[in-house]
Amino acid sequence: MKGLPPTPPGATLGDIGTFGWSLHAGDLPTPVAVVAASGGDKSHIVKMTVYVSDIELWERVNDVYAEFFGLYRPARAMVPVKELHHGFQIEIEAVAALP
Repeated sequence: MKGLPPTPPGATLGDIGTFGWSLHAGDLPTPVAVVAASGGDKSHIVKMTVYVSDIELWERVNDVYAEFFGLYRPARAMVPVKELHHGFQIEIEAVAALP
């Protein structure tokens, strides 16, 4: 899954893209939902690339990532970028290996 913005059903542009809302409600649950629709679960996600508009978000991303995935944590790369579309603070690319 490439470049998934945090846009679950019912989200508005005003909701999405902010760090706290984004990771909890959109960026992490969205790829899991896509994998689930294909017959997998979050343990089938093998790698994520996290694009952040500010590298100062690193520690906060780590905290939410650990809380969301628990003991199973896919490989991850964090990539600081100058800016993201619509002023988002975070965007995630996920790779899954489905059963």
